[in-house]
Amino acid sequence: MITDPDINSCFRKETIERTPWTRRFFQRQTTGPKGETISDLVEWTRENWENLVLKPERGYSGIGVRVGGIHDNVDDEIALAIKEGSYIVQKKVPLFLWAEDIPELDRANQSIVLNTFQTDFRCLFGSTGMFGFVGRYGQVPTNVGSGGGFQPIAVLKSDISIAKATDRINKMILNMDYGHVARVVELQEQLAMDNHFTYLLGPVKMALRPRLITQGQIDRLENYCKGIWEDCLTLEKM
Repeated sequence: MITDPDINSCFRKETIERTPWTRRFFQRQTTGPKGETISDLVEWTRENWENLVLKPERGYSGIGVRVGGIHDNVDDEIALAIKEGSYIVQKKVPLFLWAEDIPELDRANQSIVLNTFQTDFRCLFGSTGMFGFVGRYGQVPTNVGSGGGFQPIAVLKSDISIAKATDRINKMILNMDYGHVARVVELQEQLAMDNHFTYLLGPVKMALRPRLITQGQIDRLENYCKGIWEDCLTLEKM
């Protein structure tokens, strides 16, 4: 409804612009991300797999999510989606847009290293507006059930850029004593266990560095979420 230009005029411009092109996945005719005609969505997905994602309409823990460029056997991915049914195909959000360099412990070599992780940022909102958000990090997908964890979020009140502030934090952690950082991680894990912040076999992972955001970004997110809520009400009426 939101990503078909022939029928989405009742939704807000920002909602449309920020919603990845999405279609229910089965053998059918439809329109593509650029408004082009697709005569067979299944075959089109096979030909354009590098830039697409297949996932269940409803689910959790990243179960059944298949990502072009990560899961290379497109025939198997399509067969899974058709067999299970109730799948959607989406345009993949470029992974580099949500990648961050975050320090982590290399326990095998007893060192602190800088690794690139995928992150995501989820807003929590309702009829009264946005009331919170949560950050996750890991690989693709970032779901905790798929081995991901949570990334703290901090508001940057300094005038320096997010990039410079992030670099400063990374360098500070990388230059710390390994034993000290290891004790911090042990404390994280113990707190997670004490507060039942666990999944399957152990404590949920926590990033050593927060994602930084500004008050201006929070203000824009509040307006964006208000618009999404009103668009959701429109969908309900439809």
